[in-house]
Amino acid sequence: MAVQMDLIVPPAIMGFIIILVFSVNSFILETSVDNRLIYEMQNFADVSVVLLQDELRSLKSIEEFTDSTLRFTSTDEETISIYREGRNLNIARHSTVTSVSDTLAHAARLASLSFTPQELVGSVPTLLHVRVVTESTADQQVGADNGNRIRAYAEKQVYLRNIYYE
Repeated sequence: MAVQMDLIVPPAIMGFIIILVFSVNSFILETSVDNRLIYEMQNFADVSVVLLQDELRSLKSIEEFTDSTLRFTSTDEETISIYREGRNLNIARHSTVTSVSDTLAHAARLASLSFTPQELVGSVPTLLHVRVVTESTADQQVGADNGNRIRAYAEKQVYLRNIYYE
């Protein structure tokens, strides 16, 4: 029995071409999703740092300070707490004048939030180093879940003017 190569070779070549096209298409899809995730995670980190900087503008005195939580009194006589809860950036306000409380939860996709005091002169911290890390989740990524997540970092140093500790 003779093998007719002219009947076998064209379908085999077409099969290889189809496999090549699908693998290139899959690669393009994965890289475009990764690029979008990189942009989104960096954008969330940058917006979180700007939001924190804006909140810290009204800082009058620090009440509680840990590496991941900051509670302070503002110039409007509000007690403001900034902390991470899950993947959200929470800003809780309590007005001492009207006794009204409000908590804003920003979906910032946080993996880490840290506050570090830095001293310029003397023993009183005059700079607050804020560091935000955002991270993607497995359902946002395409392809096999190998545990690799896309992370983005943003940092800001905020100068603390006229501050005193209670």
